[in-house]
Amino acid sequence: MRLFTERELKIFLIIFTAVLVMVLTITLLTVIARRGRQEQKNPGYTEKSSAEIDIKDLVIPEEFNQVWKSSWYPSRPRRDVWTEEQVQMYWADTNEILTDHFEEESRILIEEILNQGKRKE
Repeated sequence: MRLFTERELKIFLIIFTAVLVMVLTITLLTVIARRGRQEQKNPGYTEKSSAEIDIKDLVIPEEFNQVWKSSWYPSRPRRDVWTEEQVQMYWADTNEILTDHFEEESRILIEEILNQGKRKE
């Protein structure tokens, strides 16, 4: 007993191939169109490593001026260029933040473990 006749199998393969070709074509067109839009958004954009970025490259965009009735207000005047001293005023060292967080988390876990041990006794 066969599931498909030879004719039905050919029709199925033709339809499957046609659908596969359409899906691949649509996928390729979507990828190409997306790349084109990204290049239009960032003309002349070149990716930099963190070692190549200068403090002067970190400029706050003018986007907040375009927001109508924004719900927040800047806490200080806007600066286009920052000095090293100005950056240090607002800079938070991620290593210190993570160390403090994990120290506190570890302390809490140790206390919980010790408290569970006392309850069992």
